[in-house]
Amino acid sequence: MDLKKVLGSNIKHYRQLKGYSQEEFSEMLNISQQTLSRIERGINFLTAETLEKIPHILSVNTYELFMNNEDYTTKRRNSNMNSVFLYLSNTLINIFNSKLQKFLILCRTNNFKNLY
Repeated sequence: MDLKKVLGSNIKHYRQLKGYSQEEFSEMLNISQQTLSRIERGINFLTAETLEKIPHILSVNTYELFMNNEDYTTKRRNSNMNSVFLYLSNTLINIFNSKLQKFLILCRTNNFKNLY
């Protein structure tokens, strides 16, 4: 996929994630809706001025606008793996904290019979 199509497709993707219509988004960028449509379809390339505005409005990094679908898949997979890791880490920390609190209470009361 050529750069114009990748960029246009990503702009459309992030615009839709934010819930903006083409009309709303084109007004924010100070360009016509027709120009935005041509950019999103990979027909026109946008100006540097317009490109500079888009990441701020859509809350994305500029490099994300240039990532192709393969990059998205890798990023999503890494994001999912990070989410699973974070969940498991928090779960283990909670279990450890719970066991540690029980152990400390039993130590204070000298009641080691109920340790497990």
